Amino acid sequence: IGPQSQLLTRVANAERAVWVWPLEPTYRIDLAKMYVQRSETESDPSQSLDMAERNLSIALASRPLDPLAWSLLADVQAYRSFKLGDREAFSVAEVSYQRSIELAPNMAAMYVAYGAALFAAGRLDRSVEALEKATALDTTDAVAWRYLAEVDRALGRKNEADLARTWMIDFNRQ
Repeated sequence: IGPQSQLLTRVANAERAVWVWPLEPTYRIDLAKMYVQRSETESDPSQSLDMAERNLSIALASRPLDPLAWSLLADVQAYRSFKLGDREAFSVAEVSYQRSIELAPNMAAMYVAYGAALFAAGRLDRSVEALEKATALDTTDAVAWRYLAEVDRALGRKNEADLARTWMIDFNRQ
């Protein structure tokens, strides 16, 4: 069985779990992740992304204070923006990222996700702010340091980029 067949089997099993336990948000979140994964192989990913967003919205209706679910929804919306060229989707994603940060203001991962999306959208100054906040909250987050190095380099801030890259390398060794 190839990877595509395995994914289709996993999606079918997750859909079955949601059908059996429709009120359990964890199953909907897992299913949404699989729809996003499936969308990566499709020539037109819009239907899979719609299904991912729908399942995340249902999960959030029962768990509205879950910052990770909000961040995942934002990731899906941002991915839609980049993959389909849907500018409005990124504005919606920003609202979802901001909600995840409101719910978990001391969780570096929320700022890393937002900063990475802002970087991908070309909003470099705002990306730096989010990533600097992430590294302030968790100085050992090598992913945050890597993104910060990339953004600093894109902004022409060579010294800052070199410093961030050094931190990234140090934390990757640990």
